[in-house]
Amino acid sequence: MKYILVVIIFINILNADPFSINRYDREVINNSYNPKQIRKRISNFHNFFKKARYFNEKKQLNRVNNYINRIIGKADKTNEWVTPKQFLIKGRGDCEDYAMTKYFALQKLGFDTSKLYMAVVKVKGRKNYHMVLLYHKNNKFLILDNLSWKIVELKNRKKLKLFFVFNENASYIIRNNKLVKERGIRRAEVKHFRKMLQDVRNGK
Repeated sequence: MKYILVVIIFINILNADPFSINRYDREVINNSYNPKQIRKRISNFHNFFKKARYFNEKKQLNRVNNYINRIIGKADKTNEWVTPKQFLIKGRGDCEDYAMTKYFALQKLGFDTSKLYMAVVKVKGRKNYHMVLLYHKNNKFLILDNLSWKIVELKNRKKLKLFFVFNENASYIIRNNKLVKERGIRRAEVKHFRKMLQDVRNGK
């Protein structure tokens, strides 16, 4: 009986909705500068998913990219990674927050997360590094970027220089359009991503 209970709890953790609002979140919202605006943003976000689950894959990718780019219109440069929920409540974030939120949005829609990767790139003409989300399918790396409304293959974004990609398992480079695991390199981003996944599972 105890074994069954543990299995049920584990399944519930894996299936936890990264955008579900709990009592602590409601307190944060109520004490915010503009709680009505935050509630409306979150409500609209959940309504979006009710419709998006009926879209085909291509439409889901485009709608998720465009919707999240639009719903959070202000960026900041804190370099602090926050969970998707915190991003929605805060109403602004850095490129990492856009990419992470899209990751969990696609996960919620049933996408295989083993095909989703974060990518660290450099934008031509800019000094700072930039992060985007990649969807790897049929030997193509499609890019979801908060700087672009269009989803195209990474190789077609000529102004982006790729440094590496990563998930919760490891970091990789892309060679001949294939993922190659980096050897002897421990990227801090991998550790941060693991923590992010754990925070989301814990309802943060």
